[in-house]
Amino acid sequence: MIEGMTVRNLSPATQRSYVHAISKFSRHFKRSPNRLGLEDVRAYQVHLVSKGISWPGLNQTVCALRFFYGVTLGHGEIPEWIPYARESRTLPVVLSADEVVRFLEAVPSLKTRTALTAAYAAGLRTSEAVGLRIGDIDSRRMAIRVEHGKGGKDRYVMLSAQLLRILRTYWRLARPNEWLFPGRDGSSPIDVQVLYAACRSAAAAAGLGKRVTVHTLRHSFATHLLENGTDIRIIQVLLGHNNPIYGGAYAYGRTGSASEYGATTARSRRRRKAREEWLALIPKAHEGYVSWERAEAIRKMVSDNVPTSRHHGAPKHGDALLAGLVRCRRCGRKLTVRYTGTRHDIPRYSCWRGLLDNGEPRCIAFGGLRADDAIEEALFQVVEPGAIAAAVEAAAQAAHRRDQVRDALMRDLEAAHYSADRAFRQYDASDLENWLVAAELETRWNRALSHVDGIESRIVEHDAAKPEPSSLSLPDITALGGDLRAVWSAPTTDARLKKRIVRTLIHEVIADIDDEASEIVLLIHWIGGVHTERRLPKRRRGQRNSTSPDIIAAVRHLVLIANDDLIAGILNRNGLVTGHGNRWTRERVTALRSHHKIRVFRPQASVRNQWAFKHSARSLLLKASM
Repeated sequence: MIEGMTVRNLSPATQRSYVHAISKFSRHFKRSPNRLGLEDVRAYQVHLVSKGISWPGLNQTVCALRFFYGVTLGHGEIPEWIPYARESRTLPVVLSADEVVRFLEAVPSLKTRTALTAAYAAGLRTSEAVGLRIGDIDSRRMAIRVEHGKGGKDRYVMLSAQLLRILRTYWRLARPNEWLFPGRDGSSPIDVQVLYAACRSAAAAAGLGKRVTVHTLRHSFATHLLENGTDIRIIQVLLGHNNPIYGGAYAYGRTGSASEYGATTARSRRRRKAREEWLALIPKAHEGYVSWERAEAIRKMVSDNVPTSRHHGAPKHGDALLAGLVRCRRCGRKLTVRYTGTRHDIPRYSCWRGLLDNGEPRCIAFGGLRADDAIEEALFQVVEPGAIAAAVEAAAQAAHRRDQVRDALMRDLEAAHYSADRAFRQYDASDLENWLVAAELETRWNRALSHVDGIESRIVEHDAAKPEPSSLSLPDITALGGDLRAVWSAPTTDARLKKRIVRTLIHEVIADIDDEASEIVLLIHWIGGVHTERRLPKRRRGQRNSTSPDIIAAVRHLVLIANDDLIAGILNRNGLVTGHGNRWTRERVTALRSHHKIRVFRPQASVRNQWAFKHSARSLLLKASM
């Protein structure tokens, strides 16, 4: 029996539960379980019900008996006659926010209190909370990785800022090595019974008057999210439930078995199939918690917010406008963002993934300010009223062309169906005794059916390539284009809002560096399928805030006829500014001279030389102001 459970990759807890149930079944009749039949099973079920066993406990015993007789003994007909108990639909115990605080404050141990806090703040099951490792806490993405959850599924749950502070305080005090909540020896996680006992003692100490378990905290987590207005589908995903039934759909065949062969053993594992491989998916088959469209939109949003090579990830608080959107043209990897400067507010895009993952040399890197400015300007040009009207007209023409292509395909499909029907009638009217003629007609019929399948595949591909329509109407888009600059430049506008606007219009940006021209090449892939290339001058380190060389040359000539105070006035009257965009002062002119080793003003120069220097300085100032 243990070998059969191991081959089927049942969890250790399930294996222990099944073995314990079968051993109790055998001890009840004082005989070996393989000598007990269906009548004994029924008598044992009646005995358990009379003893007051809970319905989940009874169904757990039924699962063990069905596995023992159907798999271990090979009696495939017996499990069908071992019925499950119908569970009553009871409401779970839920704690209020104040009761949760009182409950957690009543837990005396730091380790168990932190574990129970994590279970509540992230909605974790008991086994998931005790199985957390140090590396599962991702503070950069503010997420917790849950490995081997219920059903062997991995998932990410949210990590709040308050929970992160609690976990960091706990780590500084406890200093765990591998497991976040280790047991006594440190080589294994804390036992779940420790959390169960802590829940019972804390509930009594807090005077709650309720039966509180670790799962009660999970129910409270979901209830509090629902009370705060969180969509039930999002709560479902956070809890690890991923069933289309919540959207009112019927699904069948979502998983399959795959055999894995080791050196000496073979085992079968359950795997989740892609949606196109499901045997059946019928939307709107029954009333769901949310509409099917809403469930699909939330599923896509949650999937897109996972930062992978295919998705951009959720917009973060950083100022980098293209975070998650830029891809390296040389290696195809996503560019990472880091912030430099004295205040760490200057973004820089770098292709580091090859270096971090495989030790490959870094591909490209460039400053983010000029790239973000170029994307902003391109965005404003696209959403101008005239550009919007032209884009709508172009989209209408493209849709008309797609409709014409589809109409042509439908006419081809109608003709192909007619040819297939005609070939079938010819084959059906043939004399089968004349097998040469019948074989030729059957070949023509099969060829006509293949032609039908080919046209249908082309129609499916054509429909799949159709871009998704925008949820905004034309007046809304035009109004957005008129107000975008004001909204964008407002000091109260959040960086995440800007990123959402960019991701509404831009699919991704392919970046490269032209070393010969010393330019940054950005290829913008717009949502509608149009590509735009932008070339930006690549500046050297520190060049962005440097003073113009023409101004420096003009100062070299002006020091021959004027002091620093007068030079500052001349530069300001000509509309020239420093590299940082500030007005010139005597101190700034002095600092410029000192940095570039320009001599100080000497009034002993001759009048003739002064007029010559004035003429050359005037021409340099005109050149700098152009």
